[in-house]
Amino acid sequence: MGFVYLQVKARRYVEVGPGTYRRQDFFRRPDADMDEEDLAVLMHGMKQLADGAGAEPNRPLTGIGIRGFNDLRHTLHLEFDCQEVVGETGTEFLDLMRCRHVVTGEVIGLYNLVPRPILRDTLSAPGATDD
Repeated sequence: MGFVYLQVKARRYVEVGPGTYRRQDFFRRPDADMDEEDLAVLMHGMKQLADGAGAEPNRPLTGIGIRGFNDLRHTLHLEFDCQEVVGETGTEFLDLMRCRHVVTGEVIGLYNLVPRPILRDTLSAPGATDD
């Protein structure tokens, strides 16, 4: 199976869109109750995957965050196996997500560049309260 299989599936998704893809998918994914914003993020991730992003740390998936990655993973029938932070900057961290295909059992590693969450405490001025 491998990364090329994911690229083929992603290209198909980009070509036909979420509705047709869902109707043709054995597990009926992506989920029918996803909103337009989530579908847009999923499409962004699928386009990157179709273009070969995600297989190497120097070319990770970007702009999809954790939730978008989970939607992508779910749509491609991948179960979460394990996660490792393999790089970071002050504003982002690079995740290596190992996922197992639900049918074949093959493990595939995908790189996802994720923005660091903004901590609420860092936004408040010293001595400020939320009252």
